[in-house]
Amino acid sequence: MDFQQIIQDWGYLALLIGAFLEGETIILIGGFLAHQGYLDLPLVMLCAFVGSLAGDQFAFLVGRKLGRGFIRRRATLRVRAAKIYRWLKRYDVAVLLGFRFVYGFRNLTPFTLGATGFSPLRFAAFNALGAAIWAVVMPLLGYIFGKAIAAFIDDVKNYELLIIAGVIVAASIYGLIWWVRKRREERAAAVAADLPPELVEAAPDEPKSA
Repeated sequence: MDFQQIIQDWGYLALLIGAFLEGETIILIGGFLAHQGYLDLPLVMLCAFVGSLAGDQFAFLVGRKLGRGFIRRRATLRVRAAKIYRWLKRYDVAVLLGFRFVYGFRNLTPFTLGATGFSPLRFAAFNALGAAIWAVVMPLLGYIFGKAIAAFIDDVKNYELLIIAGVIVAASIYGLIWWVRKRREERAAAVAADLPPELVEAAPDEPKSA
């Protein structure tokens, strides 16, 4: 998928949707395109802020409504939710402000917080502050390294086959690691001790997952 072409065709709407859906890549490219003169950097940051704020607030609200049963029924998800819960108990504010920067946990973190009954007002406050930080940092990274990215794109054209082979090898290794981790997570029976009871204990009419 050519994110650069999508942004050029759809402009700030693409950035807004991308930020809503956990779009670090599309926001970085937005910063790069601002460096190239196609977009306005402050507007890129605004789209990143609004999309990120709305996306994570939505995930939190869904977690409050549906999260408990959803997490209970999925062993793999319970493992990841347990990590988030441990991090929150240990680092608190750092987690609330920094979860957007941890790949794979951005949408799950607010979802889990909603499921655990975390304070909606406290989450909303930290969500706004964290979204503001993320919306400044990510576009700036794309903007500051614009020249390096442009040079890299030129190099890609000269080494396409080598890069494609490298990507295939890297994807295969990643797939193997993911499969091994998934198998381990599914066998992690002790994970329940790290979660609050409401995410582990089934309701009277709801059977516990094996």
